[in-house]
Amino acid sequence: MEAAMIPTDVQQLAPWHAVADAIFARIDVPPDLPGPAEAAATAAVSDSIEAQSDPRQMTREELDAWIDEPLVPAPKAPAPPPVRPQMGLRARLLLLRLAAGIGTMDQLAAFSAPAALTVIEGTSWDQARDTVGLLTDHVLPASCVAAGSGARANHRVLRPETSSRPPLSAADAERFAEAIRSSLTHPDPVVILLPIGVTLDPSIMACAPMRIRAAPISSAILAVFWRATVTDLAPEHLADAVAILPPDGHLAGLPETVVLHALRAGDPVTAARRLAAACAQAPGGPCLSDLSPCPAVEAARGLIDGVRAWQSGSAAWSEIEHSLLFYGPPGTGKTWLARALGSEPGVRFVQSSFAEWQSAGHLGNMLAAMRASFAEAVAARPCVLFIDEIDAAGSRDDHDSHNAGYRRQVINGFLEQIDQLNKSGGVLLVGACNNPDALDPAIRRAGRFDRSIEVPLPDRGAIMTMLTAALGSYLSPAEIETLARRGTGLSAAAVDAMIRAGRSRARAAGRDLTIDDLVAHAPGDAPDPAVDWRVAVHEAGHALVAKALGLGRVNRVSITGAGGLTERTRALTQGRLEDLERELTAMMAGRAAERLVLGDVTAGSGGDETSDLAHATRLATAIEAQLGLGEMGPVWYGEADALLLRSPQFFSRVRARLEAAEVQALQTLRPHVGSLRALAARLVVERELGGEELRQALFLPSAPSGVTLIVAEGEEAASCPHPI
Repeated sequence: MEAAMIPTDVQQLAPWHAVADAIFARIDVPPDLPGPAEAAATAAVSDSIEAQSDPRQMTREELDAWIDEPLVPAPKAPAPPPVRPQMGLRARLLLLRLAAGIGTMDQLAAFSAPAALTVIEGTSWDQARDTVGLLTDHVLPASCVAAGSGARANHRVLRPETSSRPPLSAADAERFAEAIRSSLTHPDPVVILLPIGVTLDPSIMACAPMRIRAAPISSAILAVFWRATVTDLAPEHLADAVAILPPDGHLAGLPETVVLHALRAGDPVTAARRLAAACAQAPGGPCLSDLSPCPAVEAARGLIDGVRAWQSGSAAWSEIEHSLLFYGPPGTGKTWLARALGSEPGVRFVQSSFAEWQSAGHLGNMLAAMRASFAEAVAARPCVLFIDEIDAAGSRDDHDSHNAGYRRQVINGFLEQIDQLNKSGGVLLVGACNNPDALDPAIRRAGRFDRSIEVPLPDRGAIMTMLTAALGSYLSPAEIETLARRGTGLSAAAVDAMIRAGRSRARAAGRDLTIDDLVAHAPGDAPDPAVDWRVAVHEAGHALVAKALGLGRVNRVSITGAGGLTERTRALTQGRLEDLERELTAMMAGRAAERLVLGDVTAGSGGDETSDLAHATRLATAIEAQLGLGEMGPVWYGEADALLLRSPQFFSRVRARLEAAEVQALQTLRPHVGSLRALAARLVVERELGGEELRQALFLPSAPSGVTLIVAEGEEAASCPHPI
């Protein structure tokens, strides 16, 4: 077979056939498994991977030769078999994983070299306990026995002991480290077993030239397993079983109990079908493939791609992104997106929150609950550990001194767990919060959360995807599109609530679901044409002025049940006064558009702290009192908002800036009132515009050569050459 056709993972696993030969030559077969072909089949490992090939890639003729060729010369005279301990499925599978991780006979021999130090990683706590016996009984030479049970030999196999359930307490970790240090004072070979989630002092790890990781379950390991345990295995039967197996990345993510249950069938095809069914089981939430493309979804897919690369061995854990922080308003689908990550085949999902940890009791119990969640994720890897409402952790920089000591210890403990998680590998850390600015800076830094991604309200395409997945068997595409238009601006949580309420209504009536059931529970009243027109004019004004002044890319404009929304990616600027005044102009553009087209303004620009006027007032206040660009000169007032109440002069300057920005927005829009009306009319019909459709709608053919910025009284006017 050509080398280019050999999968990377099989290239890495192939050399371990000789190690498996050496190990399995010592093992008897349990009486409940077929026996006569066992000795030949175990010896067959050496020749089976001689071509360094994947059984899935073999032709029928190659498989036939693989199975039928003479493997071990027949002895001239029968000899009594050696007395060896019999072995069950779990131990046999674990030994194959160890053999694949050891790789070569030279590595196997290096275990017992004088003063050797070997670290074995990648097993669970239970598997690490069993590995001690497997190593001493079947892998290490007969003279080498675990030192922890009486020191009757010259070989030491060390694993951590815990006085309670994992992870290790500080005292247990110190006892483990001391046992290692004590062993290193003797010339005997030492093998250190590191269960998943346990880390060693870097100085100890630096002393270990051999670091072995138990290989994950793969098609190659299963093929060798069946050859070693199934009597008279026909090549076509093995070919059928291998063809049924799911991809190696999915196999690696299956719990050990699922794999063992499948292998109990004995028959390879039946076992392969069980494994395929386990990987194909419908997840408890959405899959990433079900979600509409957006930056957050693409970032999530990137995490999964990285995990697949890590599982295959083509990338080290340190070389891939393995953490994300999703932020955005409540109900936008942050948890839904995290669950989609955890629904990927072969990836498990563990969810927790600071609130859940705090419910455990006082500080010590809270930190113990936190450690338990991280340990659960490590034991389940590859896994997504999702921590919801992570901003509840707060910040050590918080000026509120109440419970400052408690908060500091909680954050320190959280940071410690993240750092240990990164060393373990195999766990994707995903957080979600509403306000990332409330987080301690040490939590947000790269290396703990590699990236922060905003999860905005779902666009119409995403809502259609949700509705189709839930209602596609009940409603026509046209009805789903109608609902999606009606639901524009709703959060993912609100859409889900509407679906559940509609189903309840239909169930109570004893009939199938109809579109009327959904409309009856759609948030908000039926659209009012006059309100829709004003909202559309307002949002079109924001979009056109942002486009005219070169303030970044306008991504989406929409009419929602609560008003309207204009989303844009802001352009990077130098932070000059004129840059900030352009932002002010865009913030006041909705109000200016209403005045231009409708002759008056409403309260739509005002409201809560997220309103246009709130944003504009904060920016104008910062210009005057914090950024050193206003009449107050190069000074900084930490409590600038209070100046609005205490200083009439300061209030007047802020007001003048806002009024000037509105006038400038009006002047920017007036030459393009036709385009403004056209964009608003289209928005009323579509209720959402984005992508290429929005880009074309924002094209302004008649453009002045420049825009003159109107600034606050006392400042000079500046020319802004941004053609429209």
